[in-house]
Amino acid sequence: MHIALDAICLSGMRGGFNRYVQQVLDVLAADGGRHDYELILNRGAREIRLPDQARIAVRRVSTPPRLQHYWSQISPAVWALSRRFDVWHSLLAPPPLLCAAPTVATVHDLSFERYPDMFSRAALFYWRRFLPEALKRAAVVVTDSECTRGDVLRYYGLPPDKVRVVYPWISLGEGDAQPEDVAERYRLPAEYFLYAGSMHPRKDLKTLIRAFTLVKQRTRLPHGLVLAGPGGWGAADVAKEVAASEFSNEVLRLGAVPNEDLPALFRGAAAFVYPSLYEGFGYPPLEAMGYGIPAIVSDASCLPEVVGDAGLTFRAASVEALADAMTAVVTNPAMADRLRRLGQQRVVRFSPDAMLRGIQEAYDAAASGS
Repeated sequence: MHIALDAICLSGMRGGFNRYVQQVLDVLAADGGRHDYELILNRGAREIRLPDQARIAVRRVSTPPRLQHYWSQISPAVWALSRRFDVWHSLLAPPPLLCAAPTVATVHDLSFERYPDMFSRAALFYWRRFLPEALKRAAVVVTDSECTRGDVLRYYGLPPDKVRVVYPWISLGEGDAQPEDVAERYRLPAEYFLYAGSMHPRKDLKTLIRAFTLVKQRTRLPHGLVLAGPGGWGAADVAKEVAASEFSNEVLRLGAVPNEDLPALFRGAAAFVYPSLYEGFGYPPLEAMGYGIPAIVSDASCLPEVVGDAGLTFRAASVEALADAMTAVVTNPAMADRLRRLGQQRVVRFSPDAMLRGIQEAYDAAASGS
């Protein structure tokens, strides 16, 4: 089959979205030459690394600046292009309403439905106007977790057999940086709790900073708190929350950290903390577990599903519960060792082979109409 991989809206996206596109390309390169693929990108999109010996061509299309989401939905050029394919897989955004091929739609999360107050009116209009209709027309809908699958069924009433879970896989970078060099470069404390991710309000860093303050007030623990991730929306509120803490001098905000430094940053942490209120999947806790670091996550959305019994969960948005969990992990060596062991066992369940199998089954179902 000839399959379109639609990443027209990749321009400007960071973090998990880029990672997902790259993961799809990497696993499809190992399909044994079963299909031919064409990756469709905006001309302004950042470069994507194509796997060696992959049967993946690249087509770049011109779209109006900052309007590629709308253009990809209604452009006659997309309709004409789609006639060349047996299956059209939209990796990031709703499949085009004008699409002549059967579509597979990946839905990463429905945060705009769960937390609409955290989105602009323009973003809400786009997602609510196009996603429900696109999912009704899609041959197959793929989600990153059972949690997101449940959200899709609940909000849009799709037939259950139309929506399937295909978990992403976890790849751990080795990085070239030495731990001592990273510690010196970023002036890391000798012992620290780590958060890595965006500063978006739904990540609930307010609760993390207040829980850290409570830990320091209650105990003599020497640990600092390290926040790694790009600025953007929510960063100003995080800065205000840090400034309001009496232990603000023990909170280190690193901003975006280069990929080559992340392994050493993870491995140096006493525990990884992820207080997010809503995730479609949640790469960072699994990465931490893969690096042998105990992970503490909220009990919200898919996070308990993803970490299983290999992570320590706390009641979402509870400062007290998170402070208790943070204290327990760093004062109970037996608990920390158990979480490290179970975490590394858990990560191997999220494999590239399983992802490839799930995606190929979705393509077969879309092409056959079953």
